Amino acid sequence: MKFTTKRKYETAVLDSLFTSGGTLSLPRKYDCGRYQWNEGTKAADFEGKEVKILSGLKLTHIWVERRQDRHGPFAQIMCA
Repeated sequence: MKFTTKRKYETAVLDSLFTSGGTLSLPRKYDCGRYQWNEGTKAADFEGKEVKILSGLKLTHIWVERRQDRHGPFAQIMCA
C-alpha cells in the first residue's frame, strides 16, 4: 500500500456517504510511533511512498499528519 493524503481520505469518506452501501471509516493511529518532522517537510512529501502494512489489518487509506506537543513537531501515521 502507498501513502495518500488526508484530503484524499476525507474525499473518499464523503463520497462513501452518498453511495448505497457506503461505510464511514473513522481515522485512527496506525502505530504509536513519533517520527521526526524536519523543517520544510510537508505531509504531501510522503504521498506515493510504499508502506508495509501489518498483517491482518484491513486498511483503505494511510497518511501522515503533522502534530506538535511540548517536545516539538512530529509526524503521526494515521489510517482508516
